[in-house]
Amino acid sequence: MTMAKLCALILVGCVGALSTLEEALANVTSQVTNKFGKNFTLIEALVCKNHFCQQKATDTMKTLSDASYLRAVYGHGIQTSPNIEAQVNLSSLEVNLIRHNEPFIEDNPSATWPPISQLTFEAAFARIRSQMDVAVEQATFRRPLHPCVSEDLFQFELIPDIGEPKILSVGTSSGKLCTGFITEKVVRAMCPEPNCYADYIF
Repeated sequence: MTMAKLCALILVGCVGALSTLEEALANVTSQVTNKFGKNFTLIEALVCKNHFCQQKATDTMKTLSDASYLRAVYGHGIQTSPNIEAQVNLSSLEVNLIRHNEPFIEDNPSATWPPISQLTFEAAFARIRSQMDVAVEQATFRRPLHPCVSEDLFQFELIPDIGEPKILSVGTSSGKLCTGFITEKVVRAMCPEPNCYADYIF
């Protein structure tokens, strides 16, 4: 039995042959909008090495081609309820779509996917690798629910040595690589200055 037939029998669909995470997300987005409606747009996309991100500290990614699992969450316009969760096995190309009625409370809706800047997962990760030789536990496109976040982010979770950052963020609009969640100065008393590297992606 071919993989295409297997996916048609046991799952909602397959992502088909792909070479980038953006291609996988474009395919999944098409499946979500065809099944649930065109008002559903991407809120968050997370990739990691093992299925469901059930991994040990040694299960890190030196390149994003090491990823074998993608989770994407779609919201209805500016609402996060209902939402659609797409679980994608990047090794077998199988896709499972799940509708949730409870709100997705981790993120604000993203401004746009793909980013207007055309920044990709790979380009953002390459930016980090140009600064330091690190592996990551997971990589995420999101706009965190945080008063000091001003743009959509590619976020990378590291396993740092003592004193090194745990989260690095690349702004999809600013192009800045910064530690933590803040990539631009936000004029609010509670918001500290961003802690960023000097050069930009674009």
